[in-house]
Amino acid sequence: MARCLLVIFTNAAAGREQEYLDWYDAHLDHMLELEDCVSAQHFRRVDYSDKGGPHDFMAIYEFETDDVPATQARLGARMGSAAMPGSDAKTNTTGWYFAPVTERREKR
Repeated sequence: MARCLLVIFTNAAAGREQEYLDWYDAHLDHMLELEDCVSAQHFRRVDYSDKGGPHDFMAIYEFETDDVPATQARLGARMGSAAMPGSDAKTNTTGWYFAPVTERREKR
């Protein structure tokens, strides 16, 4: 099976960051219940300049799948259900699937 990443960028609604973080913590586990999701991690943007950016948070989900449209269909069918509840504490969401172009390299 091929591996791909789903990269999601989001923000917390104003004044609701802790609610957002609590929801996202549970959401990672809900994502891992998908048969082809093999890892999930949530990140906070690190400010290193005064430029900022449009999103404060990013999540990366790793999937083993040869059929991204089918994977997305399964995900879409669960989103907003009791198995994968949504949250209005999450705003400005955008994301894409990415497939590797090269092999992963690690420092030896």
